[in-house]
Amino acid sequence: MIDVQALQDRFGIAGHLAVKERNGGLPVVEIQTKHVTAAVCLYGAHVMEYAHRGGKPVLWMSNYSYHELGKPIRGGIPVCWPWFSAHPTDPSKPVHGFARLRIWTMLSTTLLDDAVEIRLGLLSDERTRMMWPHDFQIQYTVTVGRTLRTELFVMNTGTSAVQCTAALHTYFTVGSIRDIVVSGLDGIEYIDNLDNSVRKRQDGDITFDRETDRIYLGTRGPHLIDDKKLRRKISIEKSGSNSTVVWNPWILKSKKTPDFGDTEYETMVCVETTNAAEDVVKIPPAGSHRLGSTIALE
Repeated sequence: MIDVQALQDRFGIAGHLAVKERNGGLPVVEIQTKHVTAAVCLYGAHVMEYAHRGGKPVLWMSNYSYHELGKPIRGGIPVCWPWFSAHPTDPSKPVHGFARLRIWTMLSTTLLDDAVEIRLGLLSDERTRMMWPHDFQIQYTVTVGRTLRTELFVMNTGTSAVQCTAALHTYFTVGSIRDIVVSGLDGIEYIDNLDNSVRKRQDGDITFDRETDRIYLGTRGPHLIDDKKLRRKISIEKSGSNSTVVWNPWILKSKKTPDFGDTEYETMVCVETTNAAEDVVKIPPAGSHRLGSTIALE
């Protein structure tokens, strides 16, 4: 298992960054600045927490989430790669790929003017090639400051071109799902995953009164979550992404999901920066792709 003390000795930043064991022994990087706090788990390179001091969490985490190897963490920002959703040809392979089920390597930590940056890495090996027969190198950069910036930098180190899909599958905390509005997608075509993948077009802003699972196509952002109950707005800017997923499980799916509380749907919404559906990334040998998101609290 990971030598947490060795990581702390090498990468810790006094007063700003500490590596600790949390949640049943998983290695977690705790970050704090003058204005914000955050936590990043090395298992899955998973951003679990981000909050402005004195305010409600920006990211949502389920109280029923698994925190054990082999199972995904529910909430925060899961890294979905090299495929989004179910595997296109083999349903026995893990949903949303294997990146969120691996321990990532700490590469560097940096104290910036008013932020802390952590860089994590993942390399192909025999286990990954059994699920996805390609060589790759990934660097994932998380910058914690007044904004939360995440960037997934994928490099094709093999000899043939590869295709992949991905997501920064972000769960946001909201006061009440019934009292939020998601804007920035008016007039955009989307795939309705709850209606036989029928293609529809968004009319106005998005509101919620039932289960929602949509892949919006040809999106550039920015997107905005207007939260009337918490009296705040969350903006999401993105790069390297031409699709956006909006998701809330509502009542029945919440009750059927073991790592999701029966009523937790009321205080969360997913607005995801993705390469999903027809937004497939093609990377030539020695090529690369960057998928990025910047989250700001207004």
